[in-house]
Amino acid sequence: MRANPDLDPYNLRIGMQLCIPITEENRSETPSGASTPVQAFKVYSTQRGDTLTRILDRYELSFAALQSSNPGIDFTGPLENLTLRIPTVDRFRTCPMSGAYIVKSGDTLDSISKKLLVLSDSLLMANPTLTPEDFKIPGTKVCIPN
Repeated sequence: MRANPDLDPYNLRIGMQLCIPITEENRSETPSGASTPVQAFKVYSTQRGDTLTRILDRYELSFAALQSSNPGIDFTGPLENLTLRIPTVDRFRTCPMSGAYIVKSGDTLDSISKKLLVLSDSLLMANPTLTPEDFKIPGTKVCIPN
């Protein structure tokens, strides 16, 4: 549930994307001979004036990737003098920036759907971590389904 904070576990649907973190505990549960990727991290010491937005932008990360890599960090408080683990791969990213629509002021799920000529349901399925309300937040990255 920590790896999928925006998903309702009682409302899973076919086609939703779930993140399944690899930990030392479940690494031993993989079938013998199967190789599991090891998550690589960079270490970053936050500086005075760092903001969450600057850090995410600098490393081109989603908040979910940063948060899951740093479970003990409270990102609502001051970010000065923290040591963060920066994943080298954002396994939460659902689409490349080139295949995305950025929500503008005044947009809604319905208006984006009409603008892109895509069903609202298809947009929601292509963006499993977004709620319909998220489609109103300017700057939100929306994956456009094929």
